[in-house]
Amino acid sequence: KELAEKITHLDCSQLTISYEITKGRPPFVDEGRNTWRVFPHSENKSRVTMAPSIQLKWWAIFMSPLMALGMKHSMKKVLEEFKHWAETGEAHPRKQAMIDHG
Repeated sequence: KELAEKITHLDCSQLTISYEITKGRPPFVDEGRNTWRVFPHSENKSRVTMAPSIQLKWWAIFMSPLMALGMKHSMKKVLEEFKHWAETGEAHPRKQAMIDHG
């Protein structure tokens, strides 16, 4: 399924980017946003944070606990893939497989 995101805020001096999902949300998600921020610690080490915000459709509110668990698992993978890219300059093998197989 195709996913599209729109950058809503970019601050290069603060190493921050925010975006919203504009296409490809599950039918029970009304709105999805996320903000990434990089905090440099040293020349070769940084910490990255994400602050996702998911607004469910009114009829899907009961799914909130399941969404929170799913997001925790998904964000861990996303950060792992980002770390791999930042350290090697190459897509994580899992991400590359997704790219290769559409």
